[in-house]
Amino acid sequence: MQKIHILLISFIVLLSGLALAERFDNYHVYSLELQSLRHVELIRDFEDKLSGGVEVLSPLMRKIPQEVNVLISPNQIVDFKAILRAQKIPFRLIEENFQDVIDEDARLNNLRADTGDYSWERYYRLENIHNWMRSLEAKHPGVVNTIVGGESYEKRKILGVRIAHNEKNPAIFVEGGIHAREWISPATSTFIANELLTSEDPETKRLAQSYTWYIFPSVNPDGYEFSATANRMWRKTRQPYGFCYGADPNRNWDHHWMEEGSSSFSCSQVYAGSAPFSEIETRTLSQYISSVKNLRLYVSLHSYSQLLLYPYGTSEKVTKPQDYDRISNATVRAISKRYGTTYEYGNIEEAIYPASGGSIDWVHGVNKVPLAFTFELRPDRNSRNGFMLPADQIIPTGEETMDGLTAMRYDNYRVYRMSVNSSDELDVFQSLENNCRMGIIVERHPVRGKAQVIVSPNKTLSFEALMREKDIKIKMMESNIQRLFDEELKVLNDWTPGKSRPMNFKIYHTLTDIYEWLYDLSRKYQKHVKLLRIGKSYENREILGIEISHNRRNPTAFIEGGIHAREWISPATILYFINELLTSKEEEIVKLARKINWYIVPVVNPDGYVYTHTHDRLWRKTRRPYGMSYGVDANRNFGFHWMEKGSSLRPCSEIFAGPRPFSEPETWALATFLKNIPKLKLYISFHSFGQLFMYPYGYSPRPVKNFRDVDQIAFATATALSRRYGTHYKYGNIYNTIYPASGSSVDWVSGVRRVPLAYAYELRPARNTILGVILDPKFIEPTSFEVIDSLIAMFNFIPRFKMTISIVVLIAISCVFGHTLGEVARYDNYRIYGVTVNSVEDFKALESLEGSSDGYIFLSMPSKLSKEAAVVVAPHKFEIFESFLDSKSIKHRVTQKNLQRMIDMERRSMDFRKRRSNGFDFDNYHTIEEINAWLKSLEEAHPDVVSVITAGKSYQERDILGVKLSRGADKPGIFVEAGIHAREWISPATVIFLINELLTSSDQGVKDLAENYDWYIFPNINPDGYVYTHEKNRMWRKTLKPDPDIAACFGVDANRNWDFQWTSSETTNNPCSDKYAGPSPASEPEVIAVANYMTSIKDKLHLFLSFHSFSQLILFPNGYTEELVEHYNDLKDIGDSAAKALAQRYGTEYTVGDIYSTIYPAPGTSIDWAYGALGIKLSFVYELRPTSNLEGGHTLPADQIRPVALETIDSLVALVKRAKELKYFDRQ
Repeated sequence: MQKIHILLISFIVLLSGLALAERFDNYHVYSLELQSLRHVELIRDFEDKLSGGVEVLSPLMRKIPQEVNVLISPNQIVDFKAILRAQKIPFRLIEENFQDVIDEDARLNNLRADTGDYSWERYYRLENIHNWMRSLEAKHPGVVNTIVGGESYEKRKILGVRIAHNEKNPAIFVEGGIHAREWISPATSTFIANELLTSEDPETKRLAQSYTWYIFPSVNPDGYEFSATANRMWRKTRQPYGFCYGADPNRNWDHHWMEEGSSSFSCSQVYAGSAPFSEIETRTLSQYISSVKNLRLYVSLHSYSQLLLYPYGTSEKVTKPQDYDRISNATVRAISKRYGTTYEYGNIEEAIYPASGGSIDWVHGVNKVPLAFTFELRPDRNSRNGFMLPADQIIPTGEETMDGLTAMRYDNYRVYRMSVNSSDELDVFQSLENNCRMGIIVERHPVRGKAQVIVSPNKTLSFEALMREKDIKIKMMESNIQRLFDEELKVLNDWTPGKSRPMNFKIYHTLTDIYEWLYDLSRKYQKHVKLLRIGKSYENREILGIEISHNRRNPTAFIEGGIHAREWISPATILYFINELLTSKEEEIVKLARKINWYIVPVVNPDGYVYTHTHDRLWRKTRRPYGMSYGVDANRNFGFHWMEKGSSLRPCSEIFAGPRPFSEPETWALATFLKNIPKLKLYISFHSFGQLFMYPYGYSPRPVKNFRDVDQIAFATATALSRRYGTHYKYGNIYNTIYPASGSSVDWVSGVRRVPLAYAYELRPARNTILGVILDPKFIEPTSFEVIDSLIAMFNFIPRFKMTISIVVLIAISCVFGHTLGEVARYDNYRIYGVTVNSVEDFKALESLEGSSDGYIFLSMPSKLSKEAAVVVAPHKFEIFESFLDSKSIKHRVTQKNLQRMIDMERRSMDFRKRRSNGFDFDNYHTIEEINAWLKSLEEAHPDVVSVITAGKSYQERDILGVKLSRGADKPGIFVEAGIHAREWISPATVIFLINELLTSSDQGVKDLAENYDWYIFPNINPDGYVYTHEKNRMWRKTLKPDPDIAACFGVDANRNWDFQWTSSETTNNPCSDKYAGPSPASEPEVIAVANYMTSIKDKLHLFLSFHSFSQLILFPNGYTEELVEHYNDLKDIGDSAAKALAQRYGTEYTVGDIYSTIYPAPGTSIDWAYGALGIKLSFVYELRPTSNLEGGHTLPADQIRPVALETIDSLVALVKRAKELKYFDRQ
């Protein structure tokens, strides 16, 4: 044993000695040709396990074939070459004695303390770099400060410089020298600092003056000094760890630490440290980075390989890769222009290798800096120089790196005006709009045959070529839009709100400025002003507004702005109007203030508005992440004709409507708030740009019911807008005046909230202006003046229509209820599509459509991939639906061309069969009255066995009726429920057949079920919905309780409303959806009634059965999570036994499994509640025949009732038998 310990210690000492080798005599450098990813992993594994003996000098990348240079210690050469030959990896010797390379480097690039002038023709010791940075403060007072970002293990300072021309500028952070031996990194960092302070190049000067720079040339000072004085190849910090020294500081950050591409072996070059931030260098630097305000870009300089990398080093993906790719592409193109130096780009994990715990991953993933990049500087990855880049390369490396940094903005983005006069040209325009990787930003939709687009520099040639190919006229309006942003930035001053200074209405303000002013108003004008809290945004910001009221009996007007983040003139105009209402002495404005109750919300989209100030001036949407993209067009997200026109289901699109109506907290909060405002007569939404005054609808050219009044008021308003300055506004409905746009706030307010007057202003400038959202602040005041003129004219005109408006509201409400509740729903020419789902992406794409209730009814979702979903599609949705599926390459086919024909055939068949039957039979579908009458008759026919039971009443006061079948006391209980989904008629019919068989069958298996168990059976627990399917709408699924807020929507999916894991996954808060889970758990009287009844007998229940259709499935919990239940194996065993027995009679095949993985996530279900809340361990759902809609779907022919019921009873016999064998019916 002692000998083993001595050998082990010797081995560790050997490795540690190798890891700390200060000389590299007779070390070989080989060039390896890796021809497979297995080769890559093999070499990576060698490097980790034989640290010090094998080191890969050039980064291992995720591509093949590739050449890498590998340094081999003398004692490993023979074994290493043998392994390479065995693995058939080609190699060649390129350096026989690596120490000779180091000695030559030392001769050319000797780092010594030097008191001469600082230049970029040589490398310097740390002391020289620090002294040079201190000298900058004296040379550039008021602009440069030396700063300390932290300290090292050996007590050295992490010194940097801060270059600031304006304290309000956004910040850029440059970090160099994190790996000690990469000397080109600190040298390039100091070059960048010098250029920012001395260059006469206009682009460099603009870069210096537009941002505050934090530059740290050497964040690993101990390692850098050690590489200069002892070991030129040293990479890590210098804190001792056992026999070895240092951690890789670029694996030590607290983001997915030690997950990939790092080591727990302290001698390894990629040793990640003993814990996240175990190194004082990374810990103190991270604290400093966190203190930097408004940090927009982080740059980490490394060498070598000529790569531009972005997060992450793990399998995690950034949310907006298209932005990173766009910026990376522009950057590497800029780098190549000066010297032809070629860079590749991509995320770290895919482009180079897995590497968790890196600085840029932490900066982006934890500190939420929007952009973070790593430059792997010169030389290229196959160079023999590697980390020892000659000093004559410093200046060219610095110059091209500066070129790259200059490109990381909207520099040289061009604005084009393109012709859109034909349907072909419109198709091209829309393809640009929907192509997220094209580098095109569509600034507006076509108006008067023209559209404006912004094109990134790297896409300019391809865009112009496309326009030539399609023979579309274009005109370049601006060659560099960054110039417009920079000019706008200069105008913003250092105004801060408060009592000491009045609000400046001639500039644009930050969200903080706006909110502080609103707070001040609520304190200053307490009698008439109240601060409104509308709700919170996705990033948890308040959505604030104010109420201005002089008399509660006044009619109410609501104003909102800032729903599109980049339209700064919208909040600015609203602020001006608020101030006029409170301070103006003009008689007409005073009248406006005193005769109307005003609810005003300047910024509905606070997250987006902040983002335009801190990150991207052209940002339009909200900021909630969706896959790899961010945000939703909040003005396409309202629940009225959502996703019909002028919107997109692609998350990267500027007009992405969200996955469902009201998916965004901002729109949901606004709609909820609006529902509670009394006497709301007018709604106004402010946008820019185009000089348009519009009214509903945007989804359709059809007129609003009070069109005559609305149009005349619009005419008067637009006329008034032109009086002061001659500003011409066009007016009309949204659809015809600007473009089709469904799901807007104005449409929803008019169509759902029934506000009689709803308008949208598209403010200045006119639509032929270059980049109209960047309106010069000098136009805030004139824009506001003319808007106030128009509001005065509007309110002077409105009293003429006061009576008409009231009548229209009443008519509109009655029409909604008349259509939804009074008329028989027909499905003439509605198609049923079979949609093949081959991937998870296909499934999610369909789910995104399912959130839209208007025009789609999902009859089934596939239980397995490669199976079909059945979707009913309204005629007006055919083209949209097929285009959506085609865009996703999802296969689809029409399985039924006219759903109404199927319903009519079913109705004729029912009528015929009933005429031929004598009383109640078991081969037909029955009404609720017939079913309940039959249940009551059973009690008379079988008084010793049958008891009629009532669980409670439905919303419409119908009895929820069932029967208890008992042939003796104290028997295990079985609870059966059916009909929870109204349109699934086969479900109650099968349960009715079961009741009859339990009472009359001579089959021994059925008799055993009847005699040995107490049965509690409810054939229909959703009687209101069931009646509705017979009388009004055959495809109805839900209950019938009206939604209190949205008159056009009613009912809840009763099988999503149970009080167990309610809405924990895939449900919807949209009251119009077929899967609406209700406003709260157990909100529905039907669910409450059945749950209360089951709870009252829970000690008697051993088995719970729920019957549905269709798909031929036997399912068990969980539905709310993919986590398997404790009794999964038993439930699968019992279900398999049932399915096997079911198949024997007719060969009908059922699939068995848990709900979540077999069919889809479904929280709040009766079965999950029975299992999870009541503790009934035997809980199953039957999805009965058929397998698909081709065989009838929910309109399964009545001649299928008997075979369905017989095979189901066969399965129940087997199910109970197997459960009994597994002791599930034993008394506890």
